[in-house]
Amino acid sequence: MAPSTPDSVGADALQIQGAVDLDLRELGSIPMGFSVNVSSAYSLGDEKFRRYVYGLGIFYTGRQELTLGLELALRRAPLGTHDVFVKSYYALISLRYSFN
Repeated sequence: MAPSTPDSVGADALQIQGAVDLDLRELGSIPMGFSVNVSSAYSLGDEKFRRYVYGLGIFYTGRQELTLGLELALRRAPLGTHDVFVKSYYALISLRYSFN
């Protein structure tokens, strides 16, 4: 395992996030929801750390207590302190049940 360094753990970093979530069930009878999110992290120190994450989600909201969704995301971050960026894509399947 490689040792942790300030550029690998995001020490002295400023992170900015934003998200928009839309549930079409609240607007009518369509049991779908959508989300878009953006996250950026910048180094406040001497390191050249920058990380960007862009995400998109689609959710089934047909039942009041159940939410089933798929989120897709792109993460772009530097490889160490070099200006070589690595992109990674990931998908997250989510299932949320609220007990009322």
